[in-house]
Parts: sequence; C-alpha cells; structure tokens
Amino acid sequence: MTKETIAERKNDHLDIVLDPRRACSMVDPGYAALTFEHCAVPELRLDDIDIRASLFGRTLSAPLLISSMTGGAARATQINRNLAEAAQVLGIALAVGSQRIALETDADQGLTRQLRELAPSIPLLANLGAAQLVAGYGLDEAQRAVDMIEADALIIHLNPLQEAVQVGGDRNWQGVYAALEALASRLPVPLVAKEVGAGISPSVAQRLLDAG
Repeated sequence: MTKETIAERKNDHLDIVLDPRRACSMVDPGYAALTFEHCAVPELRLDDIDIRASLFGRTLSAPLLISSMTGGAARATQINRNLAEAAQVLGIALAVGSQRIALETDADQGLTRQLRELAPSIPLLANLGAAQLVAGYGLDEAQRAVDMIEADALIIHLNPLQEAVQVGGDRNWQGVYAALEALASRLPVPLVAKEVGAGISPSVAQRLLDAG
C-alpha cells in the first residue's frame, strides 16, 4: 500500500468521525441497563477521594487514556500535537494512532519526539497493527516505533472487522498470537493489545494474556 493510499484512508477516517450525519445511533451500548447503588452513609470525607492512578511507572490524575486517534494524514500532525498538549495539562495518558506510514515513508505526521517534549510526564504509547506483524514487522519496527516518540509502551491494535470491510484492507490474520508472543518476549517496554472498537471476547483476552 502506497503512502498516498494510506493517507487517503486516514483522511477518510477523520472525515467520517467529523460528520455528524455518520454518527452511529443503531447500536445500543447497553448503558441504560447499568445503575449505581446509592450509599446514603458513605462514612468518608469526600475531599479524601483520590482517583489518581499509575500506569507504566507514571502518575495519572485519573485512570483515563486518549487512545489511538489518528496517524498518516497531513492534518494529523496538528491533531496529535493538540492531543499531547491536552493530555499533559490534564495528566492523562495518550496513545498515538498507527505509526505504519511513519516507519515506511518519510512522512511522520507529527509522530516524533516532539510529542514527548509536549507531554513530558504522562504515559505515552506507540502503536502498530497486528496485521503488520503478520506481514513481517518484528522487533526492529516495534523498537523504532517506541523510540520515535519515546514511548512507555507499545500498543498492537487488532482490527480484523475494520480491515474486512474497508477498501484495500489486510486479509491475512494467521499467526497473530505467535507474532505477539515473539515480540512480547523481546521488546523492552510493555506490550498492549487493543481492539479498535468491536471489543475483545473473554477467550481472546485469555489467549492474549497467555501470549505475554
């Protein structure tokens, strides 16, 4: 896939999420079925409640992650800078979008060490696709992605459903577990498996844990 094709796809993704007419309203996320039990006698000082958390050795003001928004299109440069600045101010984690185009071309789309300069104290996560591991990516590409933004961890995104329906999508998903296991045993930073929106079933989650 060419640099231009990848950039066009990423631009399409941005156009879709920015168009309110394309917002999904057909699927019920199930929130209506969830209720919180009220405690009338909490026996604590509300000012003592602390929602700070720790992730990859860094402190978060709250357990929140801006996760894998975009990468590959020219306008992603400013988006990623804005997200890094916002995450730093809020004290929450940031995961960048796919770094594939930055590894395969000279177009970094803002996915450089400048992000770490903009967000020096928060957890910063690099990002590559599982389909690229099957296609030949290994430790070298993973380490380059991490070094590119001085990341604390590497996300491997899982998106077989998306790839199945988009034009030019990756069709081969054989060997993902083996590739993840090989990478997890050698990469010096934590490896994170992330589905892009369709969820991870309990059985797949267990196999991912078993892979390291």
